[in-house]
Formats: sequence, C-alpha cells, structure tokens
Amino acid sequence: MQVLHSMRNTSMRPVRWSIWQVTQIESAYGLEIFAPAKEFRQVLGDQKYKSVQFNAGERSLRVKYDDRVAKLAINVEDGWIASFHRDRGIVLAETFRTVPRVDYPDGAQVALWMNGTGTFTIHGDQVDMSGEPSADPFVETEIMSPLTQLEPGETYDFRTTWSLAALRADQVISVNHCGVIGERLTICHDHSHISGSFGVFWEGCLQLLAFNRASQIVRTVDLDQVNPLQAVYIDSDISLPPETARCSLVLSRDGSRIGVLDHVSIC
Repeated sequence: MQVLHSMRNTSMRPVRWSIWQVTQIESAYGLEIFAPAKEFRQVLGDQKYKSVQFNAGERSLRVKYDDRVAKLAINVEDGWIASFHRDRGIVLAETFRTVPRVDYPDGAQVALWMNGTGTFTIHGDQVDMSGEPSADPFVETEIMSPLTQLEPGETYDFRTTWSLAALRADQVISVNHCGVIGERLTICHDHSHISGSFGVFWEGCLQLLAFNRASQIVRTVDLDQVNPLQAVYIDSDISLPPETARCSLVLSRDGSRIGVLDHVSIC
C-alpha cells in the first residue's frame, strides 16, 4: 500500500515543516524493529533503553520491545524500517525516500517510540508511566520527511510504502522492492547447494540466474511459485556450471521481471 502525504502552507508567512508519519504497532506478543542505521541516540526516557543491538560497521540496528518507555532517533543508511513479529512470522516493512545532506527533525529520518513503564522528561516536566500497568504495549515507528521551507500557498508531498510478508528467520537483514531478506543467499564453494530465507511482497515465480565473469547467463533454475503469505526458505541441492561467478535471485510475474530479491558473488 502506498501512502501519499501532502502538506500546504495556508498561512500568510513562510514556514519550515516536516511531514511525520506515525505507525502504531501492537507488541503484546513480542516485537523487534530492524533498521539500516548509521547512528542512533536516545532522545526520551530517563533510563537507558537497553534492548538495543547496534553494529556500526554493518550499519544495522535491532531493537526489542521490553515494556520500557523510550524514544530513539535513528539516522538510516537506506530508506526502510522493518517491524518483525518473529513468533508470528510476519514482517511489516515501511519504505521511503531519503535525501542526503539536508535537515531532518532531531537530525534523523526515523524515530521509535516505545510505550511502556518508566519515566521520561520533556520541557522540564517528568511524566511517570509506571502507574499504568494496563497501558497498551506498542511501538510507534515514525518516518520523517526533510524539513521543507514553504512559502504561503506552497505544498510538499512525501510518499511511503507499507508492505507485508511472511518470514522464517531470526532477523531482518535488508528490505528491497521485492521483499525482505532474513538470511542471505548462500552458495557453497562447489556450487552444489543453495540456501537463504526471504519474504516476498509479490506473488510470482522465483528463479536463480547464474552468470559468468562476462555477465552472461550460464544457467537459469526455476525454484518455486511464491507469494506474501508463505515464507520463502531455500535449502536445496543444485548443479551450477563451474564458470559461475555470481548468482541472482529474481522474482518475476506474468513473464515480466519484478526485480532482484538477493544476489551473491562466488569466489
């Protein structure tokens, strides 16, 4: 589903605004959020939110909901954020366009609000959430557009996309136009076995294309018919030509290519 957000300056003075999309995600059964983070910081919550795994080298952030109030501002490498109910095997991926070298609210394109117990201080006032044990457990994923200067009467549009997929994996590594990657496409050294775990946003045909060093296709393997309601788990023996240098996992529908779900180079 694509969501088109629009804002118009109806005042008689220039303004500098940002569009702010807030998606509220139920977390009673466990929830983890994944993002391709370059950096992050906690902007609200009087106690440090500890359920965070950040790898600066891999540009990855993993946040687990643990019923503790906090807000995190996240500067992302690419325009996506994924909310994963692992026990249910369902991913909500939100994608959006990022703009380099411009200003964003709180200096970040994405923020997370964890609704839970504890206190946070804003404008000098402390808010205590601990007395609300019945408060709904949820996370808000917040996606911001760049701060935009609007003269009277001017408008600005910002588009986001929501996509759902089933996934059988421990994490979300990446999101693209075709789907989500839980485990990267892997081909063993003798070209006899392939593996990987994915979720797709489209119904279609999944193929493995093998290329030589001249980028010529040396073999095409039809893997399966796939759809968003079923996790794509690959663990198969295969025979690829010895001259294979790289492989692409391609999703197609009605004879037209949707895109490349994942790819791997072979040494």
